[in-house]
Amino acid sequence: MRFCWANWVFIVVVALLSLSSMLSSCGKTGDLYLPDNESQQQK
Repeated sequence: MRFCWANWVFIVVVALLSLSSMLSSCGKTGDLYLPDNESQQQK
């Protein structure tokens, strides 16, 4: 079975997109939940 170059390009593009999306979320800081409106008004 021959390996088509288009299949290889598709696999590489999918791998790069998934890797970049995983790395883009690294280092994000902040609340892990949505704060209530009442807690914002008290501050």
